[in-house]
Amino acid sequence: MCNGESLPDSVRRRFYSILPKATLINSYGPTECCVAVSYQYCPRGDTELPIFIGKPAGNVDFFVLDENQSKVALEVEGELWVGRHADVAMLCG
Repeated sequence: MCNGESLPDSVRRRFYSILPKATLINSYGPTECCVAVSYQYCPRGDTELPIFIGKPAGNVDFFVLDENQSKVALEVEGELWVGRHADVAMLCG
């Protein structure tokens, strides 16, 4: 499992070249939380792939909000908020 810093694709490819039967999981956790809040199973193969922070872990939701703490549209830049749906709904009204 890789957590703490971004996972370059070159590291993913090297990992599988050395440990072909192992499974590499990339996870993300913001400094403020000090926990892993997402995960992604990294695929095998030599093709260069983008590495994502993955999908939310159990009982966690992701929200992208603007400076007014309103949800942004798809493909609009914002700030990542991590929490449960009810918590963010209460904060955002």
